[in-house]
Amino acid sequence: MEDVERRALSNLRFDWAPTPRAVWEPPRAHVEGLNEDVLKAVMAAFTDADLDATSNPLGVVITGQQGAGKTHMLTAVRAEVQRVGGYFFLVSLLHGRNFWQNIVHALRAGLYERGPDGANQLTTLLHRLADRLVLPDAARYEVIGKNPVTRETLDRLVVALRDADPVHGWKSRHTARAVVLLAAEDPMVQEIGEAYLTSGSEAVAGERVQWGISPDSKPPHEIVRELSALLAMTGPSLLAVDQIDTLVAQSGRSTRTVQVDMGRDELFDQIGTGLMEVRESVLRSLTVVACQFPAWEAIRTRAHGAAADRFRPEYRLKGVATPETAEKLVATRFAPRFADCGFTPPYPTWPVRREAFEGASQFTPRLLFKRIDEHIRSCLDNDVVSELSDLAEQVPTPKPEAPAEPAVAVSSPLDARFAELLRNVDLRTALDKDTEDTRMTTLLGAALQAYVYELGERGQHYVVDANWGGEPRVARQAPVCVGRRVR
Repeated sequence: MEDVERRALSNLRFDWAPTPRAVWEPPRAHVEGLNEDVLKAVMAAFTDADLDATSNPLGVVITGQQGAGKTHMLTAVRAEVQRVGGYFFLVSLLHGRNFWQNIVHALRAGLYERGPDGANQLTTLLHRLADRLVLPDAARYEVIGKNPVTRETLDRLVVALRDADPVHGWKSRHTARAVVLLAAEDPMVQEIGEAYLTSGSEAVAGERVQWGISPDSKPPHEIVRELSALLAMTGPSLLAVDQIDTLVAQSGRSTRTVQVDMGRDELFDQIGTGLMEVRESVLRSLTVVACQFPAWEAIRTRAHGAAADRFRPEYRLKGVATPETAEKLVATRFAPRFADCGFTPPYPTWPVRREAFEGASQFTPRLLFKRIDEHIRSCLDNDVVSELSDLAEQVPTPKPEAPAEPAVAVSSPLDARFAELLRNVDLRTALDKDTEDTRMTTLLGAALQAYVYELGERGQHYVVDANWGGEPRVARQAPVCVGRRVR
């Protein structure tokens, strides 16, 4: 392998499991044909939210298995929403019982995220609000944080809000004052606004009154409603709800038993009811939920029945649909990496040949890049450029180094332990008619569990029934330990 090739391959590094923070990063180049229909459906619903400020459209649910591209889709949605002048907020459900606190945190944190013009969403909101209320220049500079804000300017602001929107503007007056304080240069003033918006208490008695803000804390759901009203006066918003799968996993619940257990569940009920209430509380806004299909199915079947009615049937992210889409996806990722090290490849997807993508329809984007990464690491380990022509072919193992002395066959501790267990195994209880129903089903269950584990990421599509060793007559009539593919 030549040095220039080694540098180029070493520079092909991929992050196939992005964190939620990646949603706020500049999106990678769009690849036509990769779930484009889902993006169009979301943006069509977002347009509906902007057309009628008095009601919200039905929410949108995006489902997909691990690695299908949910984070990438939310990134594309965020970029498009901000491009057309909307606000975007990412809601990570980390605590089921603190649903509204999660929403408040998302709105407050999202205000500090930047849009395509480089200004954060808080600055954009305050600029637009000053325009909508036709504030004089002196007051405008205070509201947007250019000059120190005064109580008199805040009083002028709330009067203008009441005139512009007698209902929502007046109800949101204390929240509006707190939002303006967030943009102040003085950190102490910012803290006063921050504490009010997060339903906290005063650090010093009377510190809110001097700004015309009520000293009493306001519940999170009211903060959300009032902050949404202020946003709605200046543009549409999209709330993207993520991390439901993480919340469910942390709770210890299994979404895979949803077809068996159709009863109401407290956690799923809280999530479903919360999503329903958010849609009914916010203004000029679209709610988008991104999660794996089993999680949404659990919410749909085990939460309050009216919750799912507030959302359209889910849009499922597909894998890499065609060889052409896979080739474009890889070429798009490779191009900046090659340019970064000044390398001109023989073809855009080098060292992955075009014919390799014929089998790409069996892969999610994540699995595709993991497979390609394995091949590239193998090339580097063996110091040989090997072109990949079949995604299913086995990855070559590194060349073993020549031993300094003649090799001596020595069993590993694991091999020795396996041999010991094999010698001492007693199969009589598994074959005896009095004990076979319990013992054999346990062994079959363990074998199936091992099989699913060995499948790795592909194993997420299978679940092993947990009713091993049930009544003997049931075990005799049909296998109890069955691996089921999760649809």
